[in-house]
Amino acid sequence: GLVTITPDFDLKLKLSTKARPTGAKPKQAAAQSVTRRKAGLTALLQFLWDWSRLNSRTKTSPNFSQTTYRLWLAMGVCKFGQVDMTSVTYLPGMEGQERDWYSKFEGRLQKSNTDQLNYGVVIGKLVSVAQTQFGYRYTVKSLGRALYVDEALQSKLEASFPQAFQAVAQQSALNVFLAAQVEITSRGNLKVRDCGFIVTSRDFIPVDSMYEAQFSNKLVDEDRAFDKPLKVENGLLPDFVLLDTPTPTFVEVWGINTDDYKLRRAEKVQAYANLNHVLLEWDAANEDPMPQLPPIGTNK
Repeated sequence: GLVTITPDFDLKLKLSTKARPTGAKPKQAAAQSVTRRKAGLTALLQFLWDWSRLNSRTKTSPNFSQTTYRLWLAMGVCKFGQVDMTSVTYLPGMEGQERDWYSKFEGRLQKSNTDQLNYGVVIGKLVSVAQTQFGYRYTVKSLGRALYVDEALQSKLEASFPQAFQAVAQQSALNVFLAAQVEITSRGNLKVRDCGFIVTSRDFIPVDSMYEAQFSNKLVDEDRAFDKPLKVENGLLPDFVLLDTPTPTFVEVWGINTDDYKLRRAEKVQAYANLNHVLLEWDAANEDPMPQLPPIGTNK
C-alpha cells in the first residue's frame, strides 16, 4: 500500500509580498525564511533503505543498479502528504523506468516565481566533492550535472556527517548516498539548501564506521543472513543481527575507547543480558581480531 510521509523539510515556499524587501530577489528572501532541518533528509534515506530491505541480507547482495531499482520501487509507493514522492524527487539512473523524470523534475523547479519557490530532492550516490571559487561542487553518479553548495552549508554538513565526507575524499570502499534539497538558480544550476547522508558498505548495507563496514563484509563473505537495524527496539540499536541462528544473534562492534563510551557499553551489555539475547561482541577499538561467527543453525 501507499506510505504517506510528512517531510521535515520544505518542498515549496510561499513568498509574502509584505515580508519581501523591495527590490530583493525572491531566492534571497527565501534563504532568510527557511529553517534547515537535516534530520528529515537523513531519515528519508533510512526509511527508503528500511522499506526496500537494503539493510537486510538473506541470499545475495544487490549491485548498484539493483540497489537503485529497489530505491525507485520504494519511492513509487510513497507520498509527501498528498504529493507523489516521485513528482518532487529525482533518482539518477532510472530514466528507463521513469520516462522524462529529470525534465519533469527540473520543470517543476523552474516554475518558481515571485509568489512561490519550488524545491526538490535529489537522491543518489555521491562520487566527489570539489571546492570551487564560491563554494563546493558535488558530483552524483549518473546525474549528469553538478550540485552546488555554499561554504556555510558545507561547514555545517562536514560537522554533522564527517564519516560521509571522509569516505568520499579517501575514495574508500564505502558508498555514500545523499538526499539533497535543491532549488534551481537563475543560471539554471542546482543549488543545495540542505542535505542528508547515509553511508553504506560495499554491499550497500548501512554502516556507522569503517569497523562496521569490515564486519558487514565478513558477514557477506561468509554468506550469512543478517539485518542492520535502523530503528531502536527495547532501548537497543544493535550493529547487526544474525538471522540464521536458532535465536537471533545480536552483534555489537565496539569502536571507541573513551570512558563515557565504556560506560554506555557496559549498560548495553547488561541490557542484552536482561532480555536474554545472545550477544556477539568485537572490540575493534582494542584491535582485537574479529570474532568467529557461530555456525549456521547454532548460537555457539
